Amino acid sequence: AHKSMGKYTLAGETVFADKDDWNDMEVSASGEHICVKINGHKVVERFDRKSLKGRIGLQIKDAGSVVRFKDIQIKETAAKRPLGQTLKERLMSAPGEFVKVFNGKDLEGLKVLWGGDWKAVDGVIQGGIEEGMGWLITEKSYSDFIYRIKVKITPGGNSGLTVRFPWAANPDDLLWEAASKNDDLNPAFGGYEIQILNYDPLGVTNPSGSIYDVARAYPEKLKKGVWNQYEVYAEGPHMAVYLNGEKVSETVHTRSLSGGVGMQVHVIKSEIENVKDHNIEPYKVMFKDIEIKEIK
Repeated sequence: AHKSMGKYTLAGETVFADKDDWNDMEVSASGEHICVKINGHKVVERFDRKSLKGRIGLQIKDAGSVVRFKDIQIKETAAKRPLGQTLKERLMSAPGEFVKVFNGKDLEGLKVLWGGDWKAVDGVIQGGIEEGMGWLITEKSYSDFIYRIKVKITPGGNSGLTVRFPWAANPDDLLWEAASKNDDLNPAFGGYEIQILNYDPLGVTNPSGSIYDVARAYPEKLKKGVWNQYEVYAEGPHMAVYLNGEKVSETVHTRSLSGGVGMQVHVIKSEIENVKDHNIEPYKVMFKDIEIKEIK
């Protein structure tokens, strides 16, 4: 446990370390999987092979810092077998072919949820919205797959991808009013949202490439004003996101294991006000080269 003053953020939930009491920190490491919890809340999850063995220790930083530690324990677990292929390597080498999710001409096979101005123009899907958010999602469901897509978003823009979103059978459950009362009906929380943001990531809880409210992306790899390549690898509860060729987030999570994949356009009023001073339209996003490889 450690005793200090601080604030820790887990994608949408802020966990405060009590300055007047002891706080529990737990770090687990198993092979490439590293997880950190503070007061029982998972705040960091990484899959990394940079170092698989080494010492553990404590840190003090800055002349004015005062920190105390106690109840320092370690439990060694049984040795793991040598690491096999990464999730990306395994799915890329699996049998199957990439097929187009978007035919380049129209929105066949894709369904609008909650609205938005969606158009197919010259091999590109253009999405725009004046307020709120809208989604464009495949009617078909996918379980294990590689989903890849290119994205370009205007400055100040807010967008995302969804994967494994299970469509509701009841038409009333497809309305925003229903989703506002039940997160399971929202593609960001009933399935998973992969974040796309085009503004300064400092202080943003879910920067580009994050699996929204599940795994925060590190580092920031979105390029402004150009096409960006997103790749989502999913096998059972294991999921990883690559942005412009570099892995930025990864998790093991069981909220949803099958559903549609798609795209989001989303606007936030405070962000619009900030960028309208520069005559920028922040709610335009474009997608192309959208394809998926099912793993069976």
